[in-house]
Amino acid sequence: ERGFTDISVTPAQHAERAARTTADHPWIQTTLAVMQDVYNKTPFVYPSSPGSGPIHPFVEGLGVPIVGIGCGHQDGKIHSPNENMRLTDYRLAVETLAKVLERYPREHPSE
Repeated sequence: ERGFTDISVTPAQHAERAARTTADHPWIQTTLAVMQDVYNKTPFVYPSSPGSGPIHPFVEGLGVPIVGIGCGHQDGKIHSPNENMRLTDYRLAVETLAKVLERYPREHPSE
């Protein structure tokens, strides 16, 4: 298309299908509120992640909302041989998950 005749693109056959939970879903809103409480900062929200994972079968197949909660720091060297995480960040992520799992059913008992 751009004149590069020596290049061809073949889509990967093992790619994950994309899926997304709407930002106004109660699961997302509860998660954001808990993150605000735990970290005492407004969380960053990315509606799409460049990473992959098996979320499509849950969101589209089962109708289950999905949210990704990041855990790390800017010098974590993600996906490198010396990838690292600070214990403080790990503890905060575990606390966040525990509080989301505790709070959501209390706020949304019919779901």
